[in-house]
Amino acid sequence: MSNLHAEDELHRQIAAEQAQETLQQDGPLRRPETEIVPTPEVAKATHLAVAGAFCGEEKIRNQQPFVAVRSGDFWVVSGFLPKKTLGGKAITVIRAANGEILQVSHGR
Repeated sequence: MSNLHAEDELHRQIAAEQAQETLQQDGPLRRPETEIVPTPEVAKATHLAVAGAFCGEEKIRNQQPFVAVRSGDFWVVSGFLPKKTLGGKAITVIRAANGEILQVSHGR
């Protein structure tokens, strides 16, 4: 077994153990004292990662600059379509408090 393969396996094992510990906690899950997504910059980076995985990173990068608008406890993040481009733009709705992704969509 190569070192890289062994390291990957170790990371998978640690991740599985951490997930099980989290799910077995009594009472509500611990919440951070500050928001997970406190700024437009963090919301935009989250949008790039999530929408990029959903729609293709290159397609999402081509929609920059992104706009992140705070609406209550949520960030709504979208970009712009390049001129003379057919199709829609990606939109991600993120809960600021815990980083939960509530919606990822891409217009047609």
